[in-house]
Amino acid sequence: EVFGSRGFITAMGNSFLIAGTSALVTTFLAFLMAYTVHYTNVNKYFKKLIEAVAVLPMLLPTITYGFAIIYSFGKQGLWTKLFGFQLFDIYGFKGLMLGYVIYTFPIAFMLINNAISYIDKKFIIVSKLMKDSEFRTLMITLIRPLLGTLVAAFIQSFFLSFTDFGIP
Repeated sequence: EVFGSRGFITAMGNSFLIAGTSALVTTFLAFLMAYTVHYTNVNKYFKKLIEAVAVLPMLLPTITYGFAIIYSFGKQGLWTKLFGFQLFDIYGFKGLMLGYVIYTFPIAFMLINNAISYIDKKFIIVSKLMKDSEFRTLMITLIRPLLGTLVAAFIQSFFLSFTDFGIP
């Protein structure tokens, strides 16, 4: 009866869309943060701060994210009151996206950050000596070894978003 009801296919499609989009964004952001921690000249204290703040949202239940977004960006939220107008509409795709990215980011970051720490940085030097382009160096020395982890982070983020009911 549920599968045959009107609107079920649309609701299922919307669930796949928001889960897939948020998983893609989360995986990309987690990769950027892990890359920043391991492959940039950012201050070591800032790197430690990134690692600490990245996993902090893991300590909260998912319903907290929904309330925090509403109280911050909602029609009567803190930022809406400060600016005098609502920055963006949180009641729909954008709000769910924000909540799911914050919710799934710690898991994706931990997976990618751990895997990236095992990649030998000497391969980058060899790639540079071989006069590979920046893109080719990135693909061969970082993306290819991380591909399984990036897929695992995407899948983990997708299923966490798809099965969550606290943020909506």
